[in-house]
Amino acid sequence: MYLKSDQWIRDLIAKHSVGVATVPNTNESPNDLVKAADLALFRAKSEGRDRVVVDGA
Repeated sequence: MYLKSDQWIRDLIAKHSVGVATVPNTNESPNDLVKAADLALFRAKSEGRDRVVVDGA
């Protein structure tokens, strides 16, 4: 969307989904951590978006 220079955006709505992964075991690889965060993000999106999901929760 393009706005003329004299127009202002009055409302900005942002929706976010966040997947959080924790590191309970130091033997896990970085790839395991990314995979857990990715799965949590997918779950957040599938549960209706606009939410935060922590892996294992």
